[in-house]
Amino acid sequence: MRVSDRPADERHPYGHGNLRIFGVRRDGIAAANGVYVIYEAFERLFFQSVHIQPSLSAILILCVALLIDVTRARKLAHVARRYSSEALEADALHFSTDVWSTIVVIAGIGLVWAAKRGTCRG
Repeated sequence: MRVSDRPADERHPYGHGNLRIFGVRRDGIAAANGVYVIYEAFERLFFQSVHIQPSLSAILILCVALLIDVTRARKLAHVARRYSSEALEADALHFSTDVWSTIVVIAGIGLVWAAKRGTCRG
C-alpha cells in the first residue's frame, strides 16, 4: 500500500495506484478462506461426528502464538500512540482480537481435555 501511494514519476506517469490490486487480491483470498472455514464449521457441527484429540503440544504452540500476538499488539499500540498513526492503531487492534480468539481456542481445548479426563474416571 505504501508503494501505491507514491506520486507519479518518470517511469510511472500515472502514479502507482495499480499496485492496490495486490491488496484487493489478498483480501479476496482471505474472504474465500473465511467462507471455506464457515462451510467446514457447519459441516462438522451439523453433519459429521468430529472427535477432538487435545494435546499439550497444541496448547503450548497456542501459548507461544499468544505471546507473540500480545507482544505485537502492545508494540504496535505504543508506536501508534507515539506517531499518532491510525493505521498502526488498527493493526494493534487486529492483533488484540487475535489474542482474544487464541485465548478462546486455548480455553476450548482445555475444556475438551477436562471433559475427556472426567469421563475416563467415571
